[in-house]
Amino acid sequence: MKKIMLVAIFFCAFFLVGNTYVSADAKVDSQYDMEKGGTQMFYETDEDGELITVIVSEDVVSQRLANKSYTVKKSKALRWKISFKVNIKNNKILSTNSSNFETIVGAFSSATCKKDNATHASAKATYTFMGISSNVSVIASINNNKLIIQ
Repeated sequence: MKKIMLVAIFFCAFFLVGNTYVSADAKVDSQYDMEKGGTQMFYETDEDGELITVIVSEDVVSQRLANKSYTVKKSKALRWKISFKVNIKNNKILSTNSSNFETIVGAFSSATCKKDNATHASAKATYTFMGISSNVSVIASINNNKLIIQ
């Protein structure tokens, strides 16, 4: 009975909140619809099958789609969180700022956040947990009024 209840709650929450789940096998990136706006949440799995959560939210509510700021957050359950702001005008990335690299366990080193070009921005770091290091990145790119997060 508990399993049926949990499944029912999950499906209700999924349809009410409008989240998107993407499997790592599907090779589909999280796509924030800038015309829809607001806060949009996506779930993915990494190559190890662990849950990755991506949240993109509109910072400045404006009448014009051409000039906005968004906060991009990506986290691995019970490990780390990375966030940064990306400023967009006329479907082009103007700048990034307010980057934050936070660990729940482990440590970050060599953290950077930058605008790579007019349609691409990235936050990257080396994450070390239990002596094992791996590269972690959050990449935001713009294509057809969508902010694509990898």
